[in-house]
Amino acid sequence: MVLRKGDYCLFFLKPEENKYVLADDWFGQLSISRQLGTPPLGDIDPMHQLEMDLKVGLNDRDHERALDSIRMLGNMRHLQSKEELVLLLDSQDPLVRTYVFEAMLRLHDYSVLPAVEQWLTAQPQPPPSLILPKDALFEMQGRLAGEISMIGDPATLPILLRLLRLQSPFARQAILQAIRAINSPQSAPSLLKMLDDPYADNAFIAMQALIELAGGGAIDWVPPLPVFRDNPNYYAARCREWWQAEHQLRQ
Repeated sequence: MVLRKGDYCLFFLKPEENKYVLADDWFGQLSISRQLGTPPLGDIDPMHQLEMDLKVGLNDRDHERALDSIRMLGNMRHLQSKEELVLLLDSQDPLVRTYVFEAMLRLHDYSVLPAVEQWLTAQPQPPPSLILPKDALFEMQGRLAGEISMIGDPATLPILLRLLRLQSPFARQAILQAIRAINSPQSAPSLLKMLDDPYADNAFIAMQALIELAGGGAIDWVPPLPVFRDNPNYYAARCREWWQAEHQLRQ
């Protein structure tokens, strides 16, 4: 760790022998706004005090520090109030809005999911490689998809199923992971369609999700992923035949 004159950081430390060390080599030291909040009189909760500091940092004149504050508020996983973040959903800055989307998803506030769906659906497919900060909005597509992949709330399933229409195969893969984790019979028609996804890895996830919907277990014709990639159309057809037979048995 190197500190330079003018640095102002948030440190995450852990005890080690008779000293403290960074809790993580990559994320144990994060740049943060210098602006400090004023906690209510008698407030001695250090996490609430940090929350207050980060909220004041939302108004930092340094755009990067303001974005850092949004991201770190989401990383807290629980806030006493999300009001300041909600107000930023009306920001004219698309990068600010997408950072708030990400933070709200991390806080398990899925009220923003319709807006996230609308934004993702309107975006062009990202280029093969990104150059930051120029391509920051393209990067946010991947980051939002990553957050969506960890949603386990069945109430979000209708939106997740619609998001399977996204252009990016990697975004579709993230959505499939969320749908697979929810494990709802309502997802079966969409999963059957995803067996034809041009990206074989997505078709493989759809197959695995269908197998889990039927109760899981070993099936002799189900191949490992490398074998599936060699002939995805064949295994998609086998999966449809198997699913239809399983469905008839259950009726």
